[in-house]
Amino acid sequence: DYIDLVLIHSQECEPDEPGAILTCPGKTPGSWQDTWRAMEKAHRQGKVRSLGVSNFETLESMKELLKLATVPVSVLQNYLDLYETSDSLRALCDQNGIKFMAYAMLGSVWMDDGAKKNPILKNAQVLAMSYDRQCTSAQVVLRWGMQLGLVVLARSLNPVHMEINLHASDIHLSDSEMNSLASLSGKGDSADTGQDGQVSDSYPLGFVNAISEDVDVERAAVFAGSDDGRFSAVNASDGHVHWQFKTFHEFGSSCVFSPDAKSIYFATEDKHVYALNVASGKMIWGMEDGDGEGFLATPYLSLNADTIFVGSASGVFFGIDTTSGKQKWRLDREDEIWSKATSTLVGGKEIVFFGTLGQSENFLAVDAASGKVLWERTLQGGVWASPALNSDKTLLYVASQAGIVYCIRVRNGKIAWRYTSEGELKSTPVVSYKEELVYGATPSGRIFVLKSKTGDEVWRYEAGAEIVASSPSLAPNGILVIGLKNNTILALTRAGTKAWSYDTTGEVWGTVSVSTHGLAYIGSVDGYMYAIRLNNGRLEWRTKLATLAASPCIQPTFQYTE
Repeated sequence: DYIDLVLIHSQECEPDEPGAILTCPGKTPGSWQDTWRAMEKAHRQGKVRSLGVSNFETLESMKELLKLATVPVSVLQNYLDLYETSDSLRALCDQNGIKFMAYAMLGSVWMDDGAKKNPILKNAQVLAMSYDRQCTSAQVVLRWGMQLGLVVLARSLNPVHMEINLHASDIHLSDSEMNSLASLSGKGDSADTGQDGQVSDSYPLGFVNAISEDVDVERAAVFAGSDDGRFSAVNASDGHVHWQFKTFHEFGSSCVFSPDAKSIYFATEDKHVYALNVASGKMIWGMEDGDGEGFLATPYLSLNADTIFVGSASGVFFGIDTTSGKQKWRLDREDEIWSKATSTLVGGKEIVFFGTLGQSENFLAVDAASGKVLWERTLQGGVWASPALNSDKTLLYVASQAGIVYCIRVRNGKIAWRYTSEGELKSTPVVSYKEELVYGATPSGRIFVLKSKTGDEVWRYEAGAEIVASSPSLAPNGILVIGLKNNTILALTRAGTKAWSYDTTGEVWGTVSVSTHGLAYIGSVDGYMYAIRLNNGRLEWRTKLATLAASPCIQPTFQYTE
């Protein structure tokens, strides 16, 4: 047995202060030269295969080492990035067969020194190159180092980051791009670290197309985000995966389409809202909430399709331009927002409604154009679920964490009626316009139906299993479908009797997406996307993705509504 590589970490010990490379208690008994001789002895004894040094930052120190060494120096490990490229040291290494191993390439030194913005990963040239390739800026920087002939190190504790960094070898930079990045060397004084308080717009740092096969936009496809950070496009007929878009974090939200179904919008816990091309999965834009805690709510598209509305876990509600991804406005609240918004016209003006998890003033109506709060109400327990509108858009149905379904008047926020159920309601009320009924579900497994005008209960059904956050989905032929925590997809008749059930191999958290083709689509924490026949509950197909807690979505043309 032997150690593959041993490095001297530093030439000397330093005072125990911030930024010190190596500190040693007490007085050290020898010098780095003594350490090198001891390492050579270990090499001769067969205990160590290769020797090297780290943080030898001058030509003089390296030349002294080369004079001393009787065993070849294999590696020099030094700090290197776009602004500090160590050209003379790298040339010396090339001349003497020494591998230059670069650390802190991705901007950590700058951030440790107090930069407000990472000047490496947010560099305009790097971002442009990453955008063109649909890869991360970190991948561009790592690939730049590889093409220089460096051994590149990318420290990370995040498995997703590790996987994405490994794919840096999948891209290639042209000679002109390499020359463009080389022009940054020695210009660290002009690096944009955000110290002036102006953090420039940037593309997001988390995207990789893992699979590349276009979706036929004239045919149905199912889209869903999974806990491994992938957003997948799946053929609705056979479960074939068309493409996957990689982000840095798990998904808790669903998605929404542009009116022409050529763009799709979703938000993730990596602090980004994304717009993708439905056919190719290529990113159109990405908006980053750099100071936030990620997005858990599903985006909502304005009535004229020019704005995306979405709330964040840090309590900010955004209005985002659908064309550019630029923030139009933001409304800062103190409490988490998990609720997907809805909207309608009131007096010719679009009004947006959403809830927060706060214990007071937790349901709001805001002006869609400006984000100005028009009215706010306190609903007992806070609001996790999304609001729903009645057929003539005059009433809102809102489920609260106190187990109460509220019927609220759109114009003024006054409560028309309330229905008291049980538990912290996470299921969104679902309205049947044809029947004038409201369908809801409780965490204990109770499914209930209310008259939309009065709140009177029509019937209830005890499923015998918990419901995490799945909402009832209305389906053709007079049935409704819902997911249960005991791994079951349950279908009921509109009279409140069981129609059929299908057992998956994992808990079902999301809401079923129902198509006009007679299929129900749902993901499970077992990692499978399921397609179930609505007429008999039989499996049409299933496709392995990863843990699926978020609800899937299909293009509006193929989505069943009533």
